[in-house]
Amino acid sequence: MAKSKVNGLTRFWKKVKVNKLTGCWNWRGEDETYYPKFMRDDGTLQYAHRWSYENFKSAIPAGLCALHKCDNKRCVNPDHLFLGTQADNMADKVAKGRGCKGITHGRAKLTEQDVIHIRASNKKGTELASEYNVSQQLISFIINRKIWTHLPA
Repeated sequence: MAKSKVNGLTRFWKKVKVNKLTGCWNWRGEDETYYPKFMRDDGTLQYAHRWSYENFKSAIPAGLCALHKCDNKRCVNPDHLFLGTQADNMADKVAKGRGCKGITHGRAKLTEQDVIHIRASNKKGTELASEYNVSQQLISFIINRKIWTHLPA
């Protein structure tokens, strides 16, 4: 078992470049748009930051995520990681201003100007839904400020 762990650690360190300024242990290689993965000794893939946390700190209980204090998804420094739920992860993302909103959201069907016009309109929700080719529920969410909350009323 010890030999296997040494091999894993050796392979791990070959993929890491330490940034002395930030303290991040940056994972090298692979597509940088995704969280990097690491091949465990048993042949299964695991997110590299989770592997690092488990090998340098402790096991991650079921249902918990390894979250980044540094907001660098390439970082595998266990001191930059903390445990939390998926809800904690989403709250952390929003608190740090990293959430997609408005037209940057991948499923946005309207522009910011559309939303401003919808909120200023005196038309019925059904008319607006038809005009903008969206659901009446979406129009309701916009008017009641449940979405597009970053825009002025």
